Amino acid sequence: MTIQETAVLITYIRALWPTAYAKTPDADLEIIVRAWQDNFEDKPYKLVNSALKRYVRESGSEFPPSASQIYKLACQIEDEQLTRRYYAALDCVKTVSASQNGIIDLPDAQDSSEIESEFDDAKYDE
Repeated sequence: MTIQETAVLITYIRALWPTAYAKTPDADLEIIVRAWQDNFEDKPYKLVNSALKRYVRESGSEFPPSASQIYKLACQIEDEQLTRRYYAALDCVKTVSASQNGIIDLPDAQDSSEIESEFDDAKYDE
């Protein structure tokens, strides 16, 4: 996640919890954005945004999330996506195997990339 995307995320948090950073000087907000960005630089923005949305919907908290709470949710979402991919790939193998009368023939690279692309598009939609 880039610094600009992190700033958008913090702005979103400020909009949802207006008192959270209400009296925070701009210089401190820059530090907050950098701290969040340092922790999420290895995660895509869409994933972190989905984790924040899940926090809003499911936590019931009147307090803004910590970076660690959002990071854990982001990891959970990634795990859920990997599990879905695994079972989708398994279904694909079963289908190919059944169609070949017991001979397993995995899809060629083009078919695999189409499957991968389909999952990437829906990856973080919540």
